[in-house]
Amino acid sequence: MDTSSDLIWVQCQPYDRCYKQGDPIFNPVTSASYTVVQCGSPACDALIVNDHHCQASKCGYEVNYTDGSYTKGTLMLETFTFRQTMILNMSIGRGHNN
Repeated sequence: MDTSSDLIWVQCQPYDRCYKQGDPIFNPVTSASYTVVQCGSPACDALIVNDHHCQASKCGYEVNYTDGSYTKGTLMLETFTFRQTMILNMSIGRGHNN
């Protein structure tokens, strides 16, 4: 999970290119709370990144970092749980090319 930009994102299956990580790559098929964010939705319109665009009616994004790294993917809403705190419908990037 990256938290160094305005967009929190995770590497997500299926993917075109991902860097090696120790934890499993997020698979939306295994999530009961995963929802795709559609273009034109309030969550998509609120996205503040280098670039956001429609990708087959899904809310797509691209973030480029000063060190040359990047992430490209689509936005999702997901339940985020950390210890005993649960956040419903949190906007998270689904990184397919990182």
